[in-house]
Amino acid sequence: MSRFRPALAPPEGGTTLTITGKGFVTPVPGLYFEASVDGKLCPSVRVESDSVLICTVPPGSGSRLTVAITPVVDISYGSPRAPVVFDIKLPPLVLPGFAYKGPTIERVVPTELPTSGGRLTLHGASLGVGEVSVRASDGVECTVVSAQADRVAVDDVGPGSGSEKHLTLRNRSGLSKAPFSYAAPVVTELHIDGAPDFPTWTRNESFTINGLNFGTHNTADLLRVTVGGIPASARLVAEHTSLLVRVPPGAGGRALVQVSLDGLSSLTNPETSIPYSRPHVLACTKSGAVQRAKSSIPDSSEVIDIFVQAQLARYYKNGIRQAELDLFGKPFSKESAKQATEIWSVLEPKIRRMQNKVNKDILVNSITKAWQAVKKSRGLGVEEDPRTKKRGIS
Repeated sequence: MSRFRPALAPPEGGTTLTITGKGFVTPVPGLYFEASVDGKLCPSVRVESDSVLICTVPPGSGSRLTVAITPVVDISYGSPRAPVVFDIKLPPLVLPGFAYKGPTIERVVPTELPTSGGRLTLHGASLGVGEVSVRASDGVECTVVSAQADRVAVDDVGPGSGSEKHLTLRNRSGLSKAPFSYAAPVVTELHIDGAPDFPTWTRNESFTINGLNFGTHNTADLLRVTVGGIPASARLVAEHTSLLVRVPPGAGGRALVQVSLDGLSSLTNPETSIPYSRPHVLACTKSGAVQRAKSSIPDSSEVIDIFVQAQLARYYKNGIRQAELDLFGKPFSKESAKQATEIWSVLEPKIRRMQNKVNKDILVNSITKAWQAVKKSRGLGVEEDPRTKKRGIS
């Protein structure tokens, strides 16, 4: 035996293997040949000529395999009625260099998984032949649920995020890789407690985002939330499904909320937005005089803004360094501090005259809490008069 063709065949078998050499036709009575690939007998063998032997490749897998031809002599003796028959196998002729085709993954179904992971099916050729293993991008081995030549189903593809992921299938004949991705975040609901509108400045308000594909605590560093395009602080309340978001400063009107994880972002629409309070004119000043607005008391968030601005103006007038900036981060001036005080002086009597005691108490309590929070954040717990150096609790 000198060579064989082809040297590569599909793992399901059935390929015609042509072996060339010499001495396949011999006058020895009862001589025939067995052919095998990787030790497995070929299901059919025939001698074409003295130099050509044809056999059918059996099913199998692997590479660097051998092809062997074993001469067998069929010997019989005795009477025709009770012959004695036995075979004598001569040493085989062996050539290396045969291989079954390696696996080829053509597609993955589904093409993406939720960030919690799940099951995938790999479709292709020469997949589920012999011992099969499948690993995900993170190196974790998946559970092979079923394996066939044209498909392999795997479970336990672990949690993850992002689009540039792959699966690696390996069997005796080689390996094949196929891409897949995790799904982008999906916002299904925004849960807002308290007032219907958020102020344009933040007082540690927060809201909850419910949805899908928010990832795990292990991928939290890749999680981003924006409100109206402004980055917001967020943390996972429940892996994959719920986030708690602190409201960033914003402009009046509605602001779209978007969640991004590992480069993939949620779609936005009017249903995935939060409201900020719109501008509300309480009073106008001209030449130092206050012209009272004829509108009713504004909503609670605006009342709180006006009160806090007036209190900061009072601290500014007393020379307190921590109050040099107003509520919106702009430097106070004598005129702006005076205006803030006058606006509150117009609004305060209206609050005192509120008829609904319950609503009044709720509003006053909200104002107090908001002011205490601002004082704490700015270090304004103690007020100092720079002229007398006397200290007193504000």
